[in-house]
Amino acid sequence: MVVNPGDSFDYLPPDGRAKVLCVPVAAPWLKLSESMNYVRSTKPENVVPMHDAVLSELGKNFNNNWIKMVCDEIGAECAALDPNESLYI
Repeated sequence: MVVNPGDSFDYLPPDGRAKVLCVPVAAPWLKLSESMNYVRSTKPENVVPMHDAVLSELGKNFNNNWIKMVCDEIGAECAALDPNESLYI
């Protein structure tokens, strides 16, 4: 199952752990700590940071490092993709 919560962290996968979670890491409404908590609460197998096009390279790396830290905590893989890259699992 691929989960894309859109602009909300209210959705929790009904059948347990998601195979892939697309998690927003930058938006006017977002605090990165909320993204981190969402990853912790859903415990996906793979995480793809998204909504980061407005960030500089430094900002992307900063946010992705925090998400990767949470992935390491829960045993998930983090795939910070560049434009036109894909995730094969």
